[in-house]
This record gives sequence, C-alpha cells and structure tokens, in this order.
Amino acid sequence: MTVFVPPRIDRAAAAELAELTKDQSMREEVGHFTKFSLKDVKRADLQIRMSGVLTQLDEWVETDTTKTGPGGVDAYITARHVMIAFLLLAKETSPLLVVNARDVLAYRLPLKARRYLELPPAPKHLDDEQAAKNWYNNVYNALRRILARVDPYPTFQRRDFKWRAEREKLIAEYDRDLYRVRKDRLDWFSNQLLEMTWQTLSAEIRSRRTRTDMTVDQTPVASYSRRGKAKLDPKTQRERKDTPVMEPETSWYHMNAAYRGTDKGQRSDFINGFAGNMGVLSSFFEEEGDPIPQLIMTYSLSTPNKNVDIELVRLARSMLDRNHEPGIVAADRDYWAHKRIERLHVPMRKMGWLPLTDYRSNNLGPQQGTDAGELNLLGRHLCPGTPSHLVTVAQDAKNKRITEATFDKRIGELQSYSLRVKESFPDGREKKMCPAHGPQATVECGLRERIEDAKYTDPAQRERMRIKSEKWKPRVRRADEPEDPPSVCTQTSVTFKLKDGLKLAQPLQWGTKEWHKSYKATRNASEGFNAYAKDPGFSNLKESGDRRMRGIAAQQFLTTFQLVATNFRVIMAFMRAEKERAKHAAAGTTPVKPERKRDKTGRSTYTRPGFGLVDLVLEPEPEDPIDEFASLEAIPEYEDGHEHSDEDHDQGPPPK
Repeated sequence: MTVFVPPRIDRAAAAELAELTKDQSMREEVGHFTKFSLKDVKRADLQIRMSGVLTQLDEWVETDTTKTGPGGVDAYITARHVMIAFLLLAKETSPLLVVNARDVLAYRLPLKARRYLELPPAPKHLDDEQAAKNWYNNVYNALRRILARVDPYPTFQRRDFKWRAEREKLIAEYDRDLYRVRKDRLDWFSNQLLEMTWQTLSAEIRSRRTRTDMTVDQTPVASYSRRGKAKLDPKTQRERKDTPVMEPETSWYHMNAAYRGTDKGQRSDFINGFAGNMGVLSSFFEEEGDPIPQLIMTYSLSTPNKNVDIELVRLARSMLDRNHEPGIVAADRDYWAHKRIERLHVPMRKMGWLPLTDYRSNNLGPQQGTDAGELNLLGRHLCPGTPSHLVTVAQDAKNKRITEATFDKRIGELQSYSLRVKESFPDGREKKMCPAHGPQATVECGLRERIEDAKYTDPAQRERMRIKSEKWKPRVRRADEPEDPPSVCTQTSVTFKLKDGLKLAQPLQWGTKEWHKSYKATRNASEGFNAYAKDPGFSNLKESGDRRMRGIAAQQFLTTFQLVATNFRVIMAFMRAEKERAKHAAAGTTPVKPERKRDKTGRSTYTRPGFGLVDLVLEPEPEDPIDEFASLEAIPEYEDGHEHSDEDHDQGPPPK
C-alpha cells in the first residue's frame, strides 16, 4: 500500500504572506484588478462621446429640472465617468456591479488616465474603508442620476416587497404619458450606443449593403429579484395568490423547449424578468456579396408576453431614425404569422420593411380572400382555377404525402398562378390582373379566352389580345374553372387594399429553395448572436448575477453595455476573417467554409420539413383537347358594360 506524505509547509513563506494580507493587498490579485491603460480609457471615452448620449443626457436634465436656486457643488463623479467604467468592465467581461465600477475609477486607473478624466485623487491606502465607501456612494449616486432620466416607472420603489393590492395600485396609477417619454429615452440611449459600434467600421464595409436586412427575436433577461407574480386566473385576470414581489414590471418568460432541463425540477421552464427585443444585422442571403459583421443594431427591454408586435415596430422605426435603408425583417412564427396586421404588418409595410417568416400549421391552406374571388394561399393572391394538387402542396408536404422533388416542382408551378401586379399606389393599394391576361401571361385559361373573345368583337383587337409569349405555360383545367366567374376573371384588373392578404405576404414564395436558404441564414444569425450574448464566459446576458440592480431601466442600461462589448468582439473576429480572406484573394485560392456540426448531424432547427418516400397525392390526368371556343356559356356583364349577344357567339374562334 502506497503511503502519501503531505508536503511540509514553508513557514517563512506563510509568515510573509500573512504580513502582506494585513493591508488587503491581495485585493489587487483577486479577480479583474489590473490597471487599465490610458489608451483603453481614451478609446472608451471617444466611443461614449461618439454615440452622443452624454449631450442628450444633459438636455434631458435641463428639461426635467426646474432651477430654484444657484445650485450646489458639481459632482466629482459624472455620467461620463460611470459610462466609461461600465464600458471598460463589459469589454473585459467583468460583472457590471457598482462596486466594480467604483474599483475602476478609484483604484484601476493610472495617474495619466486619472488626469485625462479629471478624477479626484485615488485613495492612498486600499484598507481605507471610509474612502472606499465614499467612492462607492459617489459612483452609485451618479448612476442613479442617469437612470432617473430614463426610468419608465419612476414611482416604483424596489427596495421592499409589495403585495398584490399595492402592485395593482401602482400599475393603475402610474403616469402613462411620462412612461412613453421615458421609454423613448431609454430605447434611444441603447440604440445610440449600438449604432456607435456600427459606425466604428470602415465606410467600405458599411457600404457593402445598400439596404438593411435584419432578423429579430426575443431572449430572456432575468431580473435580480427571482420571486415573481403568481399565475393569473383566466376569468378575473388577477393573480391567484397574493405573493410579495420586488419588481412590479417583471413577469415570467416562458422558455423554449430546447433550453429546458431534461430532468423534472432540474431547470425551470420560466424565468422571472424581462424580454430582450433584439434586431441583428443579417444578409438576406448568406453568400450575397462581400460579408458584413452580424451586429445587434437595435435593442429594448419589455415585460414578457406584452406588446411583442409594438416592440418590433419600435425597433424598426429606430433604424429609420438612424438613416438605415429598410429591407427584409426575418422573424419566427410568433411575429408575422401570429400578430394582428393593424399593430404590426401595416406600420411595418408603411415604413418600407418586408417580412420573411415561416408559417403555422393553420396558415398552410387557403385563407379568407376578398370579394374579387381570388385564392389566398401561402401569402399569394392566386387564380381561382389553381389545381387542387397545388392548393394542398404545403399540407401534403407537412403530412409527408409527397416527395421533396415533387414539392419543389409543385411550388414552382404554383407561382405561375399568382395574380400579376399591374399598378401600385403610394397608399399600399395594388391593381392586379388575371395571370392568363395580357401578352406576359403566365398560364393559359379557356375561361379567360372565351371571356376576351366575347368582349372584343373587333377581329383586329381580338388578334392583338391573342398575342402571348411563346414560353410554355400551364393550362387551367376545365374542371377547375369557377362556375360563376368572379371579378378577378371577368375584369381587366382588380384593386386590392394594403390589408388584403397582408398577414402572410412576403417577397419570396414560401417553401422554395430560395426562401429556405434566406430564412435559414437570417434565423441562424439571430440564434447565433443570442447564444453568443448569453454565453456565461462572456456577456452572460441571460443571468442577472452580473447585474445586481433592480428595475427595467437599470437592467437595460447594464445589458446595453454588455451588448456593445459583444458587438466589439464580433467586429474583432470579423476583421481577423477579413485578413484571412485577403490572404486567399492574393494567393488566388478559395477559403473553405467549415460546415457546422449541427448541419452535418442534421440537428439544425431550420431544416426543410420531412417529406414522404412516395407520392400519395398525384396530379390529375390530362384533359382531352376540345375546341375552347365552341360554345360561350353564361358570361357576366363586364366592367365596361359590354353585354354578350348571339352575334358574339356566332363569331367562332379567332384564326390560329
């Protein structure tokens, strides 16, 4: 049996260590306590000043403050000092605690940096507890002065627990006009700092995209107080239990199934806190042109499960306020395919943003159309004579009743039956016409030919209407022609309002390979950034242990600096990749893009749906050719007032 003899203690080293510990000198070696250089401080100062938040903060102070006297002595610690301290902490991934910000300003700056910031002298001794306390109070008070200008709920005191009745009274009595002003200020503050990170890139990189495409999502941001509200009663909409809560504006964020614990009780399905609304810069296509860094461009905090659509509209409007050209906004099913069009789709479309989204199961079939009689399917206005096997293509793919090749073929054919835009108006209205009408027709239709033959009695005019492109086009089956032709079939064009079919409309045809490639690229950008920002080794956005302050204003203030630091890390990685691409370009070689492991193993959540092994839904048998103009049956009165007569019927088909 082996006997391990413990090593002998070096008594001299132990005595020397005990002597050094008396004055708390070990404090310099525990955690992040190294000195920041003057260059680090200048860089952080220039970044804060570049964002413009300090100037705007001074204007808010003047707006909110009524001077009644000459005022007191200027504060030693200002908003500029506090923001620089938190930005330095965020860059080195230290917890954003007030005590850490105090340590930065009191102990971690060299003499040249202190003179640059015009800070008071540092404490002479680390064991001077009174000096450390005074520095802490000054830093804390400076931070509270900042938050006082942007807190949407200034009447919420978060130092003690509040029972249900008290919380309901606070929420019922808070000033909603003041809330809107402070909410706008808070979001503006966050977005200006994020815009600063984008502006640090060179003009050449920023000009690689003429429009701004982004992907939006929500992510949980835990509050410092873990105790939340009780479950609501579905009838009374009041909490079932009278539980004490520290932060009335928080609520429970329901976690996605992918982030829950595997064992019951191992991890909660809910997090008490806030919903972080993020807009991440993304390329519409992953390989379109030269790459750009995927930065978070707009951000806000809100109460979970409240005003999700309004928060997205606010994010998009912030991008326009900063002169970004609107482009594509990719989002999951909880946004475009779920929310009311009056609150989300209409304001977004009026600003110029276009959606990219997936559909829910109940969106895969025909939706309610308009009086024009069109078929509203998969975000498109289609011909009412669209074949049934194309109408059910999405549902058949979901139920694995067709193969992938058949799905791709039928989705491609479906686009031929889309109504074609004839004219667009500034208010969002569009004139559309039958896909079988005009020289650029995409389908052939016997009903349309009979209607036009009856409408245009002049042989020369009728011949002009017969001129079509020679490209092959599918033909509407006689069995699919509507018995009572609607106005979309009988009129030259029909007018659709902005809201008609807007809920599911998107620029790319859902289900095509082009759509899937774009949706996967944008959603991966969003999920990838969220995971990077929530990484415990870096920003740790999800947990609140690194941000021990209460209230939505404090949490958004601190998380903004974490996201700014995350953007800078993304930019650094992007610039390293740029150098590698330049080396390959100089050598004439092509860099090999590594494939993600989840794509190799098929674990990506943005893959195409499973398909069947054989086709269970077959195409109808081809119809026997007949003379389409042998008879003209009841044709309704046309838009121009022309009525059909026996003479029209006797004219027969036009010459081939």
